[in-house]
Amino acid sequence: MKTIHKTLNQQSLTDVIRGVGTGRCLKILCPNCGSDATRRHAIHSNLIETACQNCDYFLVLCSETGNVVEAYAPGIPFN
Repeated sequence: MKTIHKTLNQQSLTDVIRGVGTGRCLKILCPNCGSDATRRHAIHSNLIETACQNCDYFLVLCSETGNVVEAYAPGIPFN
């Protein structure tokens, strides 16, 4: 795949992950609803994307620092 050369403000992080290619894609249980979800590890950008199509859960983290880059989790309240 070809790397997309735009700033993060011009595109979503999902496009960045798909643009640089994924090293591996794992099927996991969604931490929000428990149904099937996917976890993708980006090869060059050190990002990990977790997504569930059933409940629309979405999480992108940095694999080096563990910091959350982007998140959307419907149904999980903030405390």
